[in-house]
Amino acid sequence: MGAQKISQLGSDSIFVYLTPWFRSQYPDKSTANWPAATPTSVAQLAQTGPYDQVFHLPFKTIVLTTYTFANSDYLPGMAQSPQRQSAEENEFYQLTKYLYSRFSGTGKTFVLKNWEGDWVAMGGQGIIAGNVPANTAQDMIAWLKARQAGVTRARKEANDSSAQVLNGAEVNRVLDYAQQGLTRVINAVVPQVRADMVTYSSYDSTAIGNDAASRKRPLTWR
Repeated sequence: MGAQKISQLGSDSIFVYLTPWFRSQYPDKSTANWPAATPTSVAQLAQTGPYDQVFHLPFKTIVLTTYTFANSDYLPGMAQSPQRQSAEENEFYQLTKYLYSRFSGTGKTFVLKNWEGDWVAMGGQGIIAGNVPANTAQDMIAWLKARQAGVTRARKEANDSSAQVLNGAEVNRVLDYAQQGLTRVINAVVPQVRADMVTYSSYDSTAIGNDAASRKRPLTWR
């Protein structure tokens, strides 16, 4: 298993995907690891053998790009649909509740996050022109708020400091805002969500220069 190799190399952190597309993202190549019946929620998926094995390896931090079975990565109309928001919140609540119950006492931290939010908000990977549309920003705000609400509710109920589950909102086009003042997730969405943390897929800044000073410069605008 790849996760075992990562652990054996000495890493105390790992990043994996927890999504409805698990069979194609992590296909069986030899033995039948996945259950015959497809899970109906991310909480159920997290309890399957392959994920449980990864989670029990000696990683201190496990970062999970997570999409629900209720909504996957489809955001249009989310702001206008209390039912979809509720379904999103419930899956994150149940997942967080499970992680606290299963890993209490381990000291592990689980970070649940989306994938590169600006590509989603702009309508596709590689689209960089123009602003994030206002209606898309509202859909993303509603979506990320629902996820945060589920994590926060389960975390408060668990009241357990021996493990930790956090919700992250991921951005990836921060320089568009910092340098050009364009509407991006970092300025149009993140301030409204109040997520536990913001994660940054940072290639748009790390590709600038090869030293610390040149990489710091584009991110220091305030």
